[in-house]
Order: sequence, then structure tokens, then C-alpha cells
Amino acid sequence: MSRQSNLVAQGAMLAAVAALLGLSSLLVPVLGVVANVIWTIPIIVIILRFDLRAGVMSLLVALILVAVIAGPMGALSLGLKGGLTALIFGYAFKKGLSPGITILGGGIATVVGTAFLLLLAFAVMGGPLLDLAELENTVDQTLSLYKQYGLLEALLEQGTTEGELREQMLQMMGLAVALLPGAMFLGSLTAAAVTYLISRRVLKRLGYSLKPIPAFRYWQVPWYSVWGLIAGLAFYLAGDYLAWKPLALIGQNIIYIYLPLLLINGLAVATYYYHRWSLSPFLKGILLALSVFYLPIALPFLIIVGAFDPLFNYRKLSFGTKEGE
Repeated sequence: MSRQSNLVAQGAMLAAVAALLGLSSLLVPVLGVVANVIWTIPIIVIILRFDLRAGVMSLLVALILVAVIAGPMGALSLGLKGGLTALIFGYAFKKGLSPGITILGGGIATVVGTAFLLLLAFAVMGGPLLDLAELENTVDQTLSLYKQYGLLEALLEQGTTEGELREQMLQMMGLAVALLPGAMFLGSLTAAAVTYLISRRVLKRLGYSLKPIPAFRYWQVPWYSVWGLIAGLAFYLAGDYLAWKPLALIGQNIIYIYLPLLLINGLAVATYYYHRWSLSPFLKGILLALSVFYLPIALPFLIIVGAFDPLFNYRKLSFGTKEGE
């Protein structure tokens, strides 16, 4: 069989597998959670076996098959949230790029795709996902349920009036709705990270040689990532000062996306010094116990450390070095 015929046969087969998994992620409630992070792996395999162009063609075929059954919006959602990331991962694996650069590229592709999807949803709906009237209606329905099942009386016995409780619920639900875009970005980034890890396992099983992932204590976000956090803080402060809510909400969502990333980076710094310091196991155990016991203090501290580490490079690392141990 010629290379062209082999490409067509394998591309068609793997595109069909990707389409089937993509449909499962859209239509099957439980299986869809798993299928959502693995449906692009056949596309990654195609890129490694042939080239990026073959991967793009297979992705387009898979999305066309999905569009025929689930509709164009379902196919577009899959393509934007996972398809772009799969192409980046496949290209990075084929070129032998470091895990840090690969994850960074995939993360950027995920953020761009999710942002485009959110803008498209905003344009189609002609406004925000949930307006103030709908929010107040939801809170009133929740309070009615509380009254019906006798939960409201228990809350009022604690010294809170019904009006205060309603205001608190409005504030909490308003914040949750405001941060919904950030939650979608985090969900997409998490799915991309899981896809990366699973695809590595699959590719190793298929005999491909990949660069090892650095040990967790050597994980580090690049220094230029701090500009995103600075932009988020600037947008939030400017929006608050100018009383321009959309700008403040953009800043809040950027900060919300950064918080778990900074926490992971801070944990990596703490793990690095935990291994480096020559302390007895007993003292290390006490430090861990204190960190868990004073978690409300430890978490903000780790986030702050994670935020400043890209600037000051506490561990004297170079981004993408110190490969797995």
C-alpha cells in the first residue's frame, strides 16, 4: 500500500473514531465527561504518523461527521475547545518540544478557542447569559423552597432576616454568574491538561519516544505569564474606579483563572524547598501538619509565592529545564 493510500485509510479510520468520541462527549451524559478529554487523541496520532496537514484534514472530517448528527454548533464547540489544542499537541510531540512549551502552547490554543466560543454565544444570545431579573427570580424560587421544607426558619433563628438572606444569595449568585466565563476557561484548561497526560500514555504505548515531564518541584510558569495577572488586576481596578462593570468583570475573570495556576506554581516552590532543606522527617511532618491546620493562611501564602516566583525565580530555574526524575 502506498503512503497516500495508507494515509487515507488510517486518516479515515481515526477520524471516524474521533467523531464517535466527539459525539459521545456531546450526547452521552456520563461517558461524555471521559470522551471530552480523549476524543482528540486520534488526531494527535495522525499528526505523529504523518504530518500536521493530515491531522488538520482528519480533524475537519471528524467535525463534519459530528455536524451531520449533532449540528454545526456542536461541531464548532468541539473544534474550538479541543480541536485547536489537539493540533498544537500533535505538532509539539512531532517536533520533540519540551513538555513546558507543549502545555503552554496547548493552553494558549484552549484559551483562544474558549474565548471565541464565549463571544459567539454572547452574540447569538444577544446579551449576558443571565440578567438581573432572572437572577432575582432564581433567588425567590430558592427562598420559596426553603420555606416549603422548613429550612428558612432554621436560618432565621441565627439572627438573619429574610431580606438579608435574599441579599446575600443575590450577591453570591451574582458573583458565580460573573465568574462563569472564568470557570469555563478553567474547565477547558483542565480538559486540555488531562488530554495531554492521557495522550502521552497512549503515544508511549504505541512506541513513540517523548521528552519526560519534569518532577513537580521543577514546574514553573514562564516569567512573561505575569503580564496576564497584571492585566487582570489593572482591568479590575480601572473598572472599579471608573464604575464600568464590564471591565471590572473581565479583570475578575482573569484573576480567577490565574489563582489555581499560581497555587500550583507556589506548591511547586514549596515542594522544591521541602526536598532541598536538610530537615528531619519529624520536622517536615510538623510543617505539613501546620500547613494543613492553617490552610486559610497557607493557601494565600502559596498563591503569593506562585505569583512572584516567575519574577524572582526563587529556585534559579530556566523554564523548560530539569526534566523528569
